[in-house]
Amino acid sequence: MNLNSKNMLKGSINRIWLFAISMLYGLNALAGLGGISMRDMHVDQWQWFTLDINMSGEDVHHFEATLSYDPQMLVVKEVNEGNFLNPTDEKKTIWSAPAIDENAGTIQIAGSLEKLAQPVSGWGQIARIVFEPIAVGETVVAATSLAVFNQLGDDITPENKDILSSSTITVDHYHQ
Repeated sequence: MNLNSKNMLKGSINRIWLFAISMLYGLNALAGLGGISMRDMHVDQWQWFTLDINMSGEDVHHFEATLSYDPQMLVVKEVNEGNFLNPTDEKKTIWSAPAIDENAGTIQIAGSLEKLAQPVSGWGQIARIVFEPIAVGETVVAATSLAVFNQLGDDITPENKDILSSSTITVDHYHQ
């Protein structure tokens, strides 16, 4: 088997694993397409909770994403870097300070690897957002935009509109 055949087989096996992981975790995005996913949650009013924003992708060196939420229902307490760009803690990442607009209910996040770092392929968290639910009812946190770039700075964002997802958050009265 020549080197090219081995690389093709390795790439195919990686895509199969990514697909299996995405099916196991119920991701909305197809493996390798750079999609965002998050899960629905039931929480109690006034009890802080963490929403993981996950992404799958291939050859990712930099990403930018915008999320929306209802500021009448949720207050953003923290936005932390996820493990997608650095799953083994071996790479140096650049995590831009999130831009939170509390009036509009938007969060802009961006992460990048250092210039010479090898790109990442796989699945993981791009951010962990801590919210405080301040009202009872149902609300949505949605990914409204995503841009993904390779090491050369080329935009490799899929044109597929299914790369963005949302999470329904059901807030119940506080229970002790």
